[in-house]
Amino acid sequence: MPFYFWVPMAKWVFLNNDFVEEEMAFLHFRDLSFQRGYGIFDFLRLVGNKPLFLAHHLDRFFFSAREMHLSVPFDRANLQAVIFNLIQKNNLPESGIRLSLTGGYSEDGFSLGKSNFLISQHQFTPPTDEQRKAGIKLVSYPYQR
Repeated sequence: MPFYFWVPMAKWVFLNNDFVEEEMAFLHFRDLSFQRGYGIFDFLRLVGNKPLFLAHHLDRFFFSAREMHLSVPFDRANLQAVIFNLIQKNNLPESGIRLSLTGGYSEDGFSLGKSNFLISQHQFTPPTDEQRKAGIKLVSYPYQR
């Protein structure tokens, strides 16, 4: 039995500068996130429609973007406003928010383009008390890429 049971994404996502229905959110295959896996993401949990540790997640997201030479299309305050608008539109109290920033569309498969920015929300069922008590099994493997 899985520790968390994931269900499909929420109805609304935020793609670049617009709220769109999830089934209408598309990126072209020339985006460097597909071509070379070039991009960043962060995931934060919501409990009772409140994001946990939002400031810390945004710190990490902006730091990662700088390290990868990607430009976040919003300042911190505006990004928070977008996140809260998405939470309100979807109204999924027990869920997670994924922030994704890509390397953008590249004509040569190498050069960075204008980043694509996606915020998606995913509902999940937290583990039961029984599952928490039983715990999970982990296997670690020292793998270097």
